[in-house]
Amino acid sequence: MFLKGRGMWYAMLLSGIVARSHAATSQSAPQTTEPGRLTLLDLAGAEGVRESVLSPDGSTFALVRDGQIVLMPASGAWPRVLTSTVGSKSGLAWSPDGRSLAFLSEGAVWKVSAMGGDPVRLTEGRRGFGDPRTASDRDPQWSPNGRWLLFETGRRGHGDLGVVRADGTTQSLLTGDRGDQGSAAWSPDGTQIAFVERSPEHFSGRLLVGVFNNETGTLTTQPRALYVAAEDRGGGWSIRKPEWTRNGEGLLAILQETGWDKIYRIPVKGGSPVQITTGESEDERPVVSPDGRSIAFVSNREHLETPAIWVVGLDGHGAHPLLKLSTGVNTAPQWAPDGRTLFFTHSSTFEPASLQSAAVSNGTPNYLLRSQPINFSNTGLPEPEVVHYKSKDGLPIAAVLYRPLHAETGKRHPGVLWIHGGPEGQDLLGGIRGLSIWHSEATSCSSQTTAEAVAMESTSAT
Repeated sequence: MFLKGRGMWYAMLLSGIVARSHAATSQSAPQTTEPGRLTLLDLAGAEGVRESVLSPDGSTFALVRDGQIVLMPASGAWPRVLTSTVGSKSGLAWSPDGRSLAFLSEGAVWKVSAMGGDPVRLTEGRRGFGDPRTASDRDPQWSPNGRWLLFETGRRGHGDLGVVRADGTTQSLLTGDRGDQGSAAWSPDGTQIAFVERSPEHFSGRLLVGVFNNETGTLTTQPRALYVAAEDRGGGWSIRKPEWTRNGEGLLAILQETGWDKIYRIPVKGGSPVQITTGESEDERPVVSPDGRSIAFVSNREHLETPAIWVVGLDGHGAHPLLKLSTGVNTAPQWAPDGRTLFFTHSSTFEPASLQSAAVSNGTPNYLLRSQPINFSNTGLPEPEVVHYKSKDGLPIAAVLYRPLHAETGKRHPGVLWIHGGPEGQDLLGGIRGLSIWHSEATSCSSQTTAEAVAMESTSAT
Protein backbone atom coordinates (compact mmCIF):
# COMPACT_ATOMS: atom_id res chain seq x y z
CA MET A 1 0.00 0.00 0.00
CA PHE A 2 1.40 3.41 -0.97
CA LEU A 3 1.19 6.29 1.52
CA LYS A 4 2.52 9.74 0.67
CA GLY A 5 4.35 11.16 3.67
CA ARG A 6 3.88 14.90 3.84
CA GLY A 7 5.26 16.01 7.22
CA MET A 8 8.86 16.26 6.13
CA TRP A 9 7.92 17.68 2.77
CA TYR A 10 6.26 20.48 4.69
CA ALA A 11 9.30 20.93 6.93
CA MET A 12 11.60 20.97 3.92
CA LEU A 13 9.55 23.63 2.13
CA LEU A 14 9.24 25.68 5.27
CA SER A 15 13.01 25.46 5.66
CA GLY A 16 13.39 26.97 2.22
CA ILE A 17 10.80 29.65 2.88
CA VAL A 18 12.35 30.74 6.16
CA ALA A 19 15.91 30.57 4.86
CA ARG A 20 15.01 32.55 1.74
CA SER A 21 13.13 35.13 3.78
CA HIS A 22 16.18 35.51 6.04
CA ALA A 23 18.47 35.96 3.06
CA ALA A 24 16.19 38.61 1.59
CA THR A 25 16.01 40.67 4.80
CA SER A 26 19.52 40.30 6.23
CA GLN A 27 21.65 43.42 5.71
CA SER A 28 24.88 41.44 5.96
CA ALA A 29 23.92 38.83 3.40
CA PRO A 30 25.88 39.01 0.12
CA GLN A 31 24.01 40.45 -2.86
CA THR A 32 23.33 37.38 -4.98
CA THR A 33 20.55 36.43 -7.37
CA GLU A 34 17.98 34.44 -5.41
CA PRO A 35 15.50 31.96 -6.94
CA GLY A 36 11.81 32.84 -6.97
CA ARG A 37 10.37 33.24 -3.49
CA LEU A 38 7.83 30.76 -2.15
CA THR A 39 5.42 31.91 0.53
CA LEU A 40 2.91 30.25 2.78
CA LEU A 41 0.15 31.79 0.67
CA ASP A 42 1.63 30.08 -2.40
CA LEU A 43 1.48 26.74 -0.63
CA ALA A 44 -1.99 27.25 0.80
CA GLY A 45 -3.34 28.32 -2.59
CA ALA A 46 -1.88 25.52 -4.71
CA GLU A 47 -4.49 22.90 -5.57
CA GLY A 48 -3.83 19.73 -7.47
CA VAL A 49 -6.25 17.49 -9.34
CA ARG A 50 -8.14 15.68 -6.58
CA GLU A 51 -10.65 13.83 -8.74
CA SER A 52 -10.83 13.33 -12.49
CA VAL A 53 -13.43 11.09 -14.11
CA LEU A 54 -13.61 10.51 -17.86
CA SER A 55 -17.05 10.51 -19.51
CA PRO A 56 -18.27 7.25 -21.12
CA ASP A 57 -17.67 8.60 -24.64
CA GLY A 58 -14.19 9.79 -23.69
CA SER A 59 -14.86 13.42 -24.63
CA THR A 60 -15.00 15.15 -21.24
CA PHE A 61 -13.40 15.05 -17.83
CA ALA A 62 -15.34 15.91 -14.69
CA LEU A 63 -13.10 17.33 -12.00
CA VAL A 64 -13.41 18.96 -8.59
CA ARG A 65 -11.83 22.41 -8.30
CA ASP A 66 -12.35 24.67 -5.29
CA GLY A 67 -15.03 22.26 -4.05
CA GLN A 68 -17.16 22.49 -7.20
CA ILE A 69 -17.56 20.30 -10.28
CA VAL A 70 -15.95 21.55 -13.47
CA LEU A 71 -15.98 19.98 -16.95
CA MET A 72 -12.96 19.93 -19.26
CA PRO A 73 -12.57 18.53 -22.79
CA ALA A 74 -10.39 15.42 -22.79
CA SER A 75 -8.25 17.07 -25.45
CA GLY A 76 -7.36 19.77 -22.93
CA ALA A 77 -8.93 23.23 -22.61
CA TRP A 78 -10.12 25.68 -19.99
CA PRO A 79 -12.55 23.92 -17.58
CA ARG A 80 -16.17 25.10 -17.35
CA VAL A 81 -17.85 25.31 -13.95
CA LEU A 82 -20.86 22.99 -13.66
CA THR A 83 -21.97 23.51 -10.05
CA SER A 84 -21.93 26.48 -7.70
CA THR A 85 -24.20 25.30 -4.88
CA VAL A 86 -23.33 25.25 -1.18
CA GLY A 87 -21.16 22.38 0.04
CA SER A 88 -18.01 20.84 -1.40
CA LYS A 89 -18.41 18.09 -3.99
CA SER A 90 -16.65 14.72 -4.26
CA GLY A 91 -17.21 11.13 -5.40
CA LEU A 92 -17.96 12.00 -9.02
CA ALA A 93 -19.57 9.35 -11.24
CA TRP A 94 -20.86 9.68 -14.82
CA SER A 95 -24.15 8.09 -15.80
CA PRO A 96 -23.76 5.42 -18.52
CA ASP A 97 -25.29 7.73 -21.15
CA GLY A 98 -23.02 10.62 -20.13
CA ARG A 99 -25.94 12.98 -19.51
CA SER A 100 -25.69 13.22 -15.72
CA LEU A 101 -23.17 13.15 -12.91
CA ALA A 102 -23.69 11.71 -9.46
CA PHE A 103 -21.70 13.17 -6.59
CA LEU A 104 -21.50 13.53 -2.83
CA SER A 105 -22.18 16.71 -0.91
CA GLU A 106 -23.12 17.33 2.72
CA GLY A 107 -23.16 13.60 3.40
CA ALA A 108 -25.73 12.76 0.72
CA VAL A 109 -25.83 11.48 -2.88
CA TRP A 110 -26.85 14.03 -5.51
CA LYS A 111 -27.09 14.16 -9.30
CA VAL A 112 -26.82 17.01 -11.77
CA SER A 113 -27.29 17.29 -15.52
CA ALA A 114 -24.05 17.55 -17.47
CA MET A 115 -25.72 20.44 -19.33
CA GLY A 116 -26.15 22.39 -16.08
CA GLY A 117 -29.08 23.17 -13.81
CA ASP A 118 -29.95 22.64 -10.18
CA PRO A 119 -28.57 19.47 -8.53
CA VAL A 120 -31.13 16.97 -7.23
CA ARG A 121 -30.68 15.32 -3.84
CA LEU A 122 -31.24 11.55 -3.97
CA THR A 123 -30.46 10.38 -0.41
CA GLU A 124 -31.12 12.04 2.92
CA GLY A 125 -27.51 11.81 4.07
CA ARG A 126 -28.37 10.89 7.64
CA ARG A 127 -25.18 10.35 9.63
CA GLY A 128 -24.69 7.28 11.80
CA PHE A 129 -23.02 7.04 15.18
CA GLY A 130 -19.88 5.22 14.07
CA ASP A 131 -16.61 6.42 12.60
CA PRO A 132 -17.26 10.04 11.48
CA ARG A 133 -15.13 9.45 8.37
CA THR A 134 -17.61 6.85 7.12
CA ALA A 135 -20.79 7.85 8.94
CA SER A 136 -22.59 9.30 5.91
CA ASP A 137 -23.36 8.22 2.33
CA ARG A 138 -20.41 7.86 -0.07
CA ASP A 139 -19.01 6.34 -3.27
CA PRO A 140 -22.02 6.51 -5.64
CA GLN A 141 -21.89 4.19 -8.68
CA TRP A 142 -24.41 4.02 -11.52
CA SER A 143 -25.80 0.66 -12.57
CA PRO A 144 -24.92 -0.23 -16.18
CA ASN A 145 -28.53 0.45 -17.27
CA GLY A 146 -28.56 3.83 -15.51
CA ARG A 147 -31.63 3.03 -13.40
CA TRP A 148 -29.95 2.69 -10.00
CA LEU A 149 -27.16 4.21 -7.96
CA LEU A 150 -25.23 1.95 -5.61
CA PHE A 151 -23.65 3.68 -2.61
CA GLU A 152 -21.98 2.98 0.71
CA THR A 153 -23.36 4.37 3.95
CA GLY A 154 -22.63 4.46 7.66
CA ARG A 155 -26.09 5.61 8.73
CA ARG A 156 -26.60 2.50 10.93
CA GLY A 157 -23.26 2.85 12.69
CA HIS A 158 -21.37 0.41 10.46
CA GLY A 159 -20.65 -0.03 6.78
CA ASP A 160 -23.69 -0.85 4.64
CA LEU A 161 -24.48 -0.95 0.93
CA GLY A 162 -27.60 0.74 -0.39
CA VAL A 163 -29.23 1.58 -3.70
CA VAL A 164 -31.44 4.47 -4.79
CA ARG A 165 -33.35 4.86 -8.06
CA ALA A 166 -31.91 7.47 -10.37
CA ASP A 167 -35.13 9.48 -9.92
CA GLY A 168 -34.88 9.22 -6.12
CA THR A 169 -38.23 7.45 -5.69
CA THR A 170 -36.99 4.17 -4.19
CA GLN A 171 -34.19 3.51 -1.73
CA SER A 172 -33.15 0.36 0.12
CA LEU A 173 -30.27 -1.17 2.04
CA LEU A 174 -28.78 -4.34 0.56
CA THR A 175 -26.75 -5.68 3.47
CA GLY A 176 -27.33 -6.91 6.99
CA ASP A 177 -26.44 -5.53 10.37
CA ARG A 178 -23.16 -7.35 11.05
CA GLY A 179 -19.70 -6.37 9.94
CA ASP A 180 -18.79 -3.65 7.46
CA GLN A 181 -19.71 -3.98 3.80
CA GLY A 182 -18.13 -1.77 1.17
CA SER A 183 -15.72 -1.57 -1.79
CA ALA A 184 -18.55 -2.62 -4.10
CA ALA A 185 -18.63 -2.95 -7.90
CA TRP A 186 -21.42 -3.66 -10.43
CA SER A 187 -21.01 -6.54 -12.85
CA PRO A 188 -20.88 -5.44 -16.52
CA ASP A 189 -24.49 -6.51 -17.10
CA GLY A 190 -25.75 -5.03 -13.83
CA THR A 191 -27.17 -8.30 -12.50
CA GLN A 192 -24.57 -8.85 -9.76
CA ILE A 193 -22.73 -6.79 -7.17
CA ALA A 194 -19.33 -7.76 -5.79
CA PHE A 195 -18.28 -6.29 -2.45
CA VAL A 196 -15.99 -6.77 0.54
CA GLU A 197 -17.20 -7.65 4.02
CA ARG A 198 -15.03 -7.14 7.11
CA SER A 199 -16.01 -8.47 10.52
CA PRO A 200 -14.30 -9.72 13.69
CA GLU A 201 -14.42 -13.22 12.18
CA HIS A 202 -12.97 -12.01 8.88
CA PHE A 203 -10.66 -9.20 9.87
CA SER A 204 -8.95 -8.92 6.47
CA GLY A 205 -12.15 -9.36 4.54
CA ARG A 206 -14.27 -11.68 2.43
CA LEU A 207 -15.00 -11.04 -1.23
CA LEU A 208 -18.72 -11.65 -1.80
CA VAL A 209 -21.06 -11.58 -4.80
CA GLY A 210 -24.83 -11.09 -4.67
CA VAL A 211 -27.49 -11.24 -7.40
CA PHE A 212 -29.31 -7.91 -7.89
CA ASN A 213 -32.97 -7.54 -8.88
CA ASN A 214 -33.28 -4.47 -11.11
CA GLU A 215 -37.04 -4.27 -10.54
CA THR A 216 -37.14 -4.31 -6.74
CA GLY A 217 -33.69 -2.93 -5.96
CA THR A 218 -32.77 -5.84 -3.67
CA LEU A 219 -30.40 -8.78 -3.57
CA THR A 220 -32.37 -11.88 -4.53
CA THR A 221 -30.00 -14.40 -2.98
CA GLN A 222 -27.70 -14.61 0.01
CA PRO A 223 -24.31 -13.27 -1.13
CA ARG A 224 -21.77 -16.04 -1.60
CA ALA A 225 -18.10 -15.86 -0.72
CA LEU A 226 -15.57 -16.13 -3.55
CA TYR A 227 -12.49 -15.54 -1.44
CA VAL A 228 -11.67 -15.29 2.27
CA ALA A 229 -8.42 -13.51 3.17
CA ALA A 230 -6.14 -14.91 5.82
CA GLU A 231 -6.14 -12.79 8.96
CA ASP A 232 -3.57 -10.03 9.15
CA ARG A 233 -4.24 -8.77 12.65
CA GLY A 234 -0.71 -7.46 12.95
CA GLY A 235 -1.30 -5.18 9.98
CA GLY A 236 -3.95 -3.04 8.39
CA TRP A 237 -4.26 -4.91 5.10
CA SER A 238 -7.63 -5.99 3.77
CA ILE A 239 -9.18 -6.84 0.41
CA ARG A 240 -9.90 -3.71 -1.58
CA LYS A 241 -12.43 -2.89 -4.27
CA PRO A 242 -12.47 -5.54 -7.03
CA GLU A 243 -12.56 -4.91 -10.79
CA TRP A 244 -14.80 -7.03 -13.04
CA THR A 245 -13.45 -8.54 -16.23
CA ARG A 246 -15.31 -7.36 -19.33
CA ASN A 247 -17.06 -10.69 -19.87
CA GLY A 248 -18.29 -10.73 -16.25
CA GLU A 249 -16.72 -14.14 -15.60
CA GLY A 250 -14.00 -13.00 -13.24
CA LEU A 251 -12.99 -10.42 -10.67
CA LEU A 252 -9.57 -8.79 -10.40
CA ALA A 253 -8.49 -8.30 -6.81
CA ILE A 254 -5.35 -7.28 -4.97
CA LEU A 255 -4.34 -10.18 -2.72
CA GLN A 256 -1.35 -10.88 -0.49
CA GLU A 257 -0.94 -14.58 -1.19
CA THR A 258 2.82 -14.05 -1.62
CA GLY A 259 3.24 -11.36 1.02
CA TRP A 260 3.14 -8.65 -1.65
CA ASP A 261 0.15 -6.84 -3.12
CA LYS A 262 -0.42 -8.64 -6.42
CA ILE A 263 -3.24 -8.80 -8.97
CA TYR A 264 -5.25 -12.03 -9.08
CA ARG A 265 -8.21 -13.13 -11.18
CA ILE A 266 -10.95 -14.86 -9.19
CA PRO A 267 -13.55 -16.93 -11.13
CA VAL A 268 -17.08 -15.76 -10.33
CA LYS A 269 -18.41 -19.32 -10.58
CA GLY A 270 -15.89 -20.44 -7.98
CA GLY A 271 -12.34 -21.70 -7.97
CA SER A 272 -8.85 -20.77 -6.86
CA PRO A 273 -7.44 -17.29 -7.58
CA VAL A 274 -5.11 -17.08 -10.58
CA GLN A 275 -2.08 -14.86 -10.07
CA ILE A 276 -1.54 -12.30 -12.84
CA THR A 277 1.35 -10.12 -11.63
CA THR A 278 4.47 -11.38 -9.87
CA GLY A 279 7.65 -10.15 -8.19
CA GLU A 280 8.68 -8.42 -4.98
CA SER A 281 6.81 -5.14 -5.42
CA GLU A 282 3.41 -3.63 -4.78
CA ASP A 283 0.81 -3.63 -7.59
CA GLU A 284 -2.37 -1.59 -7.14
CA ARG A 285 -5.53 -0.25 -8.83
CA PRO A 286 -6.06 -2.63 -11.77
CA VAL A 287 -8.27 -1.29 -14.57
CA VAL A 288 -9.34 -3.53 -17.47
CA SER A 289 -8.99 -2.18 -21.01
CA PRO A 290 -12.16 -1.66 -23.12
CA ASP A 291 -11.41 -4.79 -25.20
CA GLY A 292 -10.87 -6.83 -22.03
CA ARG A 293 -7.42 -8.05 -23.04
CA SER A 294 -5.15 -5.82 -20.95
CA ILE A 295 -4.89 -4.38 -17.46
CA ALA A 296 -3.46 -0.99 -16.52
CA PHE A 297 -2.20 -0.83 -12.95
CA VAL A 298 0.08 1.10 -10.60
CA SER A 299 3.35 -0.51 -9.51
CA ASN A 300 6.57 0.41 -7.71
CA ARG A 301 8.48 -2.51 -9.26
CA GLU A 302 11.16 -0.28 -10.82
CA HIS A 303 11.51 2.37 -8.11
CA LEU A 304 9.99 1.85 -4.67
CA GLU A 305 9.43 5.56 -4.03
CA THR A 306 8.01 6.45 -7.47
CA PRO A 307 5.06 4.25 -8.49
CA ALA A 308 4.35 4.23 -12.23
CA ILE A 309 1.63 3.08 -14.62
CA TRP A 310 2.15 -0.43 -16.05
CA VAL A 311 0.22 -2.52 -18.56
CA VAL A 312 -0.05 -6.32 -18.59
CA GLY A 313 -2.13 -8.85 -20.49
CA LEU A 314 -5.11 -10.42 -18.75
CA ASP A 315 -3.16 -13.67 -18.97
CA GLY A 316 -0.25 -12.13 -17.05
CA HIS A 317 2.09 -11.87 -20.02
CA GLY A 318 3.88 -8.84 -21.44
CA ALA A 319 4.06 -6.57 -18.39
CA HIS A 320 5.67 -3.25 -19.34
CA PRO A 321 5.69 0.37 -18.16
CA LEU A 322 3.38 2.75 -19.98
CA LEU A 323 5.95 5.55 -20.20
CA LYS A 324 9.38 5.26 -21.78
CA LEU A 325 10.76 7.51 -19.05
CA SER A 326 8.67 7.77 -15.90
CA THR A 327 9.35 10.53 -13.37
CA GLY A 328 7.56 11.54 -10.20
CA VAL A 329 4.51 9.61 -9.06
CA ASN A 330 1.93 8.43 -11.60
CA THR A 331 -1.33 6.87 -10.47
CA ALA A 332 -5.12 6.58 -11.08
CA PRO A 333 -5.07 5.18 -14.65
CA GLN A 334 -8.17 5.51 -16.86
CA TRP A 335 -8.59 4.03 -20.34
CA ALA A 336 -9.93 6.00 -23.27
CA PRO A 337 -12.94 4.19 -24.83
CA ASP A 338 -10.87 3.12 -27.87
CA GLY A 339 -8.16 1.61 -25.65
CA ARG A 340 -5.38 3.55 -27.37
CA THR A 341 -4.77 6.13 -24.65
CA LEU A 342 -4.37 6.06 -20.89
CA PHE A 343 -5.09 9.06 -18.69
CA PHE A 344 -3.52 9.36 -15.24
CA THR A 345 -2.51 11.81 -12.51
CA HIS A 346 1.10 12.90 -12.21
CA SER A 347 2.83 14.60 -9.29
CA SER A 348 6.39 15.35 -8.24
CA THR A 349 8.18 16.94 -5.31
CA PHE A 350 7.28 20.49 -6.34
CA GLU A 351 4.20 19.76 -8.44
CA PRO A 352 0.67 19.07 -7.19
CA ALA A 353 -1.30 16.33 -8.91
CA SER A 354 -1.78 17.14 -12.60
CA LEU A 355 -3.65 15.34 -15.37
CA GLN A 356 -1.64 13.65 -18.11
CA SER A 357 -2.26 11.25 -20.99
CA ALA A 358 -0.08 8.90 -23.00
CA ALA A 359 -0.66 6.77 -26.06
CA VAL A 360 -0.25 3.11 -25.19
CA SER A 361 1.78 2.64 -28.39
CA ASN A 362 4.51 5.24 -27.78
CA GLY A 363 4.55 5.99 -24.04
CA THR A 364 5.07 9.75 -24.34
CA PRO A 365 3.23 11.79 -21.68
CA ASN A 366 1.26 14.93 -22.45
CA TYR A 367 -0.18 17.43 -19.99
CA LEU A 368 -3.92 18.01 -20.17
CA LEU A 369 -4.12 20.05 -16.98
CA ARG A 370 -1.01 21.22 -15.19
CA SER A 371 -1.42 22.37 -11.59
CA GLN A 372 2.10 23.54 -10.84
CA PRO A 373 2.28 27.26 -9.93
CA ILE A 374 5.11 29.11 -11.67
CA ASN A 375 6.74 29.89 -8.31
CA PHE A 376 7.00 26.20 -7.52
CA SER A 377 9.12 25.52 -10.61
CA ASN A 378 11.67 28.16 -9.62
CA THR A 379 12.19 27.56 -5.91
CA GLY A 380 15.86 26.65 -5.98
CA LEU A 381 15.13 24.01 -3.34
CA PRO A 382 17.05 20.76 -3.83
CA GLU A 383 15.26 17.61 -4.87
CA PRO A 384 14.96 14.99 -2.10
CA GLU A 385 16.97 11.81 -2.36
CA VAL A 386 16.55 8.22 -1.21
CA VAL A 387 19.05 7.09 1.42
CA HIS A 388 19.55 3.78 3.21
CA TYR A 389 20.74 2.97 6.70
CA LYS A 390 20.40 0.22 9.30
CA SER A 391 18.38 0.37 12.49
CA LYS A 392 19.85 -0.69 15.84
CA ASP A 393 18.75 -4.27 15.26
CA GLY A 394 20.34 -4.33 11.80
CA LEU A 395 17.13 -4.01 9.79
CA PRO A 396 17.74 -2.13 6.49
CA ILE A 397 15.75 1.11 6.39
CA ALA A 398 15.04 3.31 3.39
CA ALA A 399 14.31 7.01 3.85
CA VAL A 400 13.73 10.18 1.87
CA LEU A 401 16.25 12.92 2.70
CA TYR A 402 15.40 16.59 2.19
CA ARG A 403 18.45 18.84 2.41
CA PRO A 404 18.07 22.49 3.45
CA LEU A 405 18.53 25.42 1.12
CA HIS A 406 22.20 26.33 0.59
CA ALA A 407 23.40 23.20 2.41
CA GLU A 408 27.18 23.06 2.71
CA THR A 409 29.04 19.79 2.27
CA GLY A 410 30.56 18.64 5.55
CA LYS A 411 28.54 21.02 7.70
CA ARG A 412 26.33 19.47 10.33
CA HIS A 413 22.67 20.51 10.45
CA PRO A 414 19.88 19.85 12.95
CA GLY A 415 17.68 16.96 11.91
CA VAL A 416 13.89 16.77 11.74
CA LEU A 417 12.47 13.25 11.50
CA TRP A 418 9.07 12.19 10.19
CA ILE A 419 8.26 8.63 11.24
CA HIS A 420 4.96 7.70 9.66
CA GLY A 421 2.57 5.31 11.30
CA GLY A 422 2.39 1.69 10.31
CA PRO A 423 1.89 -1.09 10.04
CA GLU A 424 2.18 -0.89 6.25
CA GLY A 425 3.11 2.09 4.17
CA GLN A 426 5.43 3.64 1.63
CA ASP A 427 6.41 7.29 1.50
CA LEU A 428 6.90 8.55 -2.04
CA LEU A 429 9.10 10.96 -3.97
CA GLY A 430 6.32 13.13 -5.20
CA GLY A 431 3.14 14.96 -4.60
CA ILE A 432 2.02 18.05 -2.78
CA ARG A 433 -0.74 16.60 -0.66
CA GLY A 434 -3.05 17.99 1.95
CA LEU A 435 -2.37 21.67 1.20
CA SER A 436 -5.66 22.61 2.82
CA ILE A 437 -4.12 21.68 6.19
CA TRP A 438 -0.52 22.57 5.34
CA HIS A 439 -0.92 26.17 6.47
CA SER A 440 -2.07 25.28 9.97
CA GLU A 441 0.68 22.69 10.36
CA ALA A 442 3.42 24.92 8.98
CA THR A 443 2.61 27.94 11.08
CA SER A 444 2.80 25.84 14.22
CA CYS A 445 6.40 24.82 13.44
CA SER A 446 9.33 26.64 14.98
CA SER A 447 11.14 28.58 12.27
CA GLN A 448 14.35 28.46 14.29
CA THR A 449 14.20 24.68 14.24
CA THR A 450 13.40 24.24 10.55
CA ALA A 451 15.28 27.11 8.93
CA GLU A 452 18.45 25.08 8.44
CA ALA A 453 17.21 21.61 9.25
CA VAL A 454 17.85 18.38 7.44
CA ALA A 455 14.44 16.74 7.02
CA MET A 456 14.19 12.99 6.64
CA GLU A 457 11.21 10.63 6.42
CA SER A 458 11.25 6.87 6.62
CA THR A 459 9.89 5.14 3.52
CA SER A 460 9.86 1.65 5.03
CA ALA A 461 6.99 0.03 6.88
CA THR A 462 7.18 0.68 10.59
